[in-house]
Amino acid sequence: MQGDKILSEIKTELVDCKYHSFLLGNRIRNFQKWENRINIFLAIMSSGGIAAWAIWENYAFVWACLIALSQLLNTIRPYIPLGKYIHKLNSKCYRQENLFLELDFLYADYNDGTLNKVQAKASLRNIKKHLNENEFFDDDDDFNFSSKDIEQATKQNRDFFKSKYSINI
Repeated sequence: MQGDKILSEIKTELVDCKYHSFLLGNRIRNFQKWENRINIFLAIMSSGGIAAWAIWENYAFVWACLIALSQLLNTIRPYIPLGKYIHKLNSKCYRQENLFLELDFLYADYNDGTLNKVQAKASLRNIKKHLNENEFFDDDDDFNFSSKDIEQATKQNRDFFKSKYSINI
């Protein structure tokens, strides 16, 4: 009976670990999209500024507002931590995927009898410790996942485990 408990605990950690991996990956893609949008907007505004004055003479005020917005964005950009988040989340996502693989190996090794209960429990405790460290965010990160990120990660996780492991979650 204890063996079933360990196997169940490993499965639970597998599901939770992969969910967090999807959550991190989705947030990274979202931040990258915003980073790209900002960069494209700033590039258009800086390179097309002079030419656009001649083309947009009827809409000079609109163009002036766009240029002013780009200047404001350039000024506040150091305070928009997208690059910091992308870097930090990429590191965490990579680590999360490695921990998922460790759990997957643990699940297979315990399930086929390569590891006994004591070895499996010790390995699971160690992996849980690393998962806890990886899923922790510092207070100065001021970072939150959106409800859309959570919803999307939940669906991806459900689909992943249904197709790869035939587990309905």
